[in-house]
Amino acid sequence: QVAGKTGTTDSYKDALFIGYSPLVATGVWVGQDNYHTLGKLETGARAALPVWIDVMEKVFADRPVEYFDIPDNVVRKGIDPESGKPSSAEISSTVSALFIKGTEP
Repeated sequence: QVAGKTGTTDSYKDALFIGYSPLVATGVWVGQDNYHTLGKLETGARAALPVWIDVMEKVFADRPVEYFDIPDNVVRKGIDPESGKPSSAEISSTVSALFIKGTEP
């Protein structure tokens, strides 16, 4: 399991991806020190994320899958992606979402 966030600065001058797993956190920056643009549409997802994926595939190649711990005060609920309302696990389009207990829909 991994999670992360992309980022892109104005005029596509910097592309970023910060990703993490239960084992490691790693950031990738793609840019130039002279403040020139990388080119139109060179976003974090397009320029930085592929680098992160290539590196992390090597990092995790020989390691067992690890899962994020879910705190005791967090519950998992099924959500219908169309309506955003709670749904049962039997519906194939249900997505799983995490909520702090008492805040779930």
